[in-house]
Amino acid sequence: MSDDWKVEDEPLSDKVTNMLRKLIVNQTFKPGDRLVQEELASRMGVSRMPIRDAFKRLAYEGLVVIEPRKGAVVAPVSRESFQEVYTLRMQLEPMANRLSAENLNIEDLGGLKSLCDQMEKCVAENDTYLFSQLNGSFHKLLRSKCQWRRLIHFVETLWDGLPPYTPTFIQGQAEQSQAEHRQILEAIQAREFASVETISRRHIERSRDLLLDRLEQLGYFVNHSGS
Repeated sequence: MSDDWKVEDEPLSDKVTNMLRKLIVNQTFKPGDRLVQEELASRMGVSRMPIRDAFKRLAYEGLVVIEPRKGAVVAPVSRESFQEVYTLRMQLEPMANRLSAENLNIEDLGGLKSLCDQMEKCVAENDTYLFSQLNGSFHKLLRSKCQWRRLIHFVETLWDGLPPYTPTFIQGQAEQSQAEHRQILEAIQAREFASVETISRRHIERSRDLLLDRLEQLGYFVNHSGS
């Protein structure tokens, strides 16, 4: 069994979901591929239960569809769906970040700085997958003190699936994102909350444009025209 498929050292449902998500993101499994519970369980060294749990979570994220008589299949991906997610993020997430930034305390700022420091190490070591996980933690903490619960709920649903993993697709994305993270942190420390919103919007817009272009180059999108 390859070590890449070995599951250990963290809750099985999380580990299995993260691994399958990664294999879909890096196109080991392509749109239309059938995911067979028994085969995956054997390769990962787990029972079928965490595989089933992972399928449910990935289906919620839109990465997998559950089809009658076929089971779990990697979902087709359209350019329009990515544009929709990122454009909505551009409108909602910067607002949540600004509203949250006004309420962040010293401990929160220390947490953001620690995550930035860890991401710096990932950039140096070219560990884009760990960077992506830390990136998700950074943004979650950044918006955590927004008191508009509906807004937070909307933003968090837009984070499900591929958006956190853009550095795994785009060369140099981690470095640029990290520079923008530092700018956001500096703006919070200076209590320039309007700048937090502006930088956040630019951060998401740049990621959207680069990701769409890169996925188009990879032939990742399914063309629905004429259907």
